[in-house]
Amino acid sequence: MRLDLHPDGELVALQHRVRTAVHQAFGPDSTDYPLGVLHMTAAYAAAVTDTDELAQAIHRLRPGHAPFTVSRIIVNEVYWRTAQLPGRNDLPGRQICWDTIATIPLDE
Repeated sequence: MRLDLHPDGELVALQHRVRTAVHQAFGPDSTDYPLGVLHMTAAYAAAVTDTDELAQAIHRLRPGHAPFTVSRIIVNEVYWRTAQLPGRNDLPGRQICWDTIATIPLDE
């Protein structure tokens, strides 16, 4: 489940600057996904599931918005690996993993 960030003008500009720097440092093929709507991920699922209960709980939170501050940039190498699903040894699953390459603090 994703939560969109809004207004996102300054974050989009930061995202583009960071992506340009990553491409300069690691090459143009170092990112292989399109840029989309900026978001925070509230939940992941290992199988098809109903997210209505979580969505309703988030919708009831008040205030319905909050400030979002970026204090550092973390460059991660993200990859998937095969892993057993919790409580389901009969089914293979996948686990998202990452290694931190760099952490860059931002001045305030």
